[in-house]
Formats: sequence, structure tokens, C-alpha cells
Amino acid sequence: SLTSPEATRSWIAVDAGSRDGVTKALTVVSAGGLVGRVVSTGPWTSDVLLVGSADLTVGVRVGRAGTLGSITGAAGERPRPAGQLSLELVQRGTVAVGDPVTTMGSAGGRPFLPGIRVGTVSAVDAARGQLAPTAAVTPAADVTTLDIVGILLSTPRTTPRSPTQGTSG
Repeated sequence: SLTSPEATRSWIAVDAGSRDGVTKALTVVSAGGLVGRVVSTGPWTSDVLLVGSADLTVGVRVGRAGTLGSITGAAGERPRPAGQLSLELVQRGTVAVGDPVTTMGSAGGRPFLPGIRVGTVSAVDAARGQLAPTAAVTPAADVTTLDIVGILLSTPRTTPRSPTQGTSG
């Protein structure tokens, strides 16, 4: 579980820490897709910088061709509606509404593993003399309504967690 994020907050605290094998620069996901990356850890908790934060840039692949780009929460020159991400291609290519956006991956899988769903292109910006297109992306994970997240560890835990018992009714 995690603390309830406020609309303007760019991070959350999760109840897994160094005693669980969590270290800085690990990928954090939800059932929807990419949530963010671990930025600090304590023995029992960790802080996660959320996708959509102006402080987080994610290398991505766009569409079937896997065109390289980057995603950020900063609007830059293009104002974005609340909750939208900004996409900028970093190589020549095309982008279209409906294109899937996934993580490119990082050296050693840190901070991002490849192929994790980031979102879907929702609008393509009109060209203004830039070399590569820019676009708006609807995130795959709604970071304002998170309940359960997973931290993708590179090694298994040394001490297993107690199993969670579901409740009925």
C-alpha cells in the first residue's frame, strides 16, 4: 500500500524499503503501466518519483516502428491538459494518435526496464519548424488513484514477506 498522493505531488511513499531489497533507481509499475522510479529508500519505506513529474524524463519507444523519444511531465513550449505527458521524438520518424508508448529501457535495467507501457499518444502537435514531432500522451497508469504498485527488483528478496490473506464480502 502507499500514501494517498495529492494532485500536485510528484512523489509517493511506498511500504517497501531496503529490508525488502529495494534500492534507488528501480522501476515502479501498477497494473496499468509505468508509475515511476525509486529515488530514495529507508529500511521500511521508499520514495517514488512519479511519471508526469517535471523532474522525471523517461526514454521511450513510440508506435510499431519503435521510434525513440522522451516523455516528461513538463509542458515546455506546448501547454498540456492536466494529467497529460509531453512526448518529444529524438530521432526522425512519425507519431500518430493511438500509438503506444513504452519504455526504451536503461543500461542494466536501471532506472527503467524495457517494454513497460507508459501511455498512448492522444494528440500530435502541429509542426513548428522542429526536426522531430512532439505530442501529448495519456499515461497508462493514473498516479492520482494508485492503490497497489510493484517495484521491479533485479534480485529476489532475502527474507520472504508474509502472504496476504484476502477477505470476502
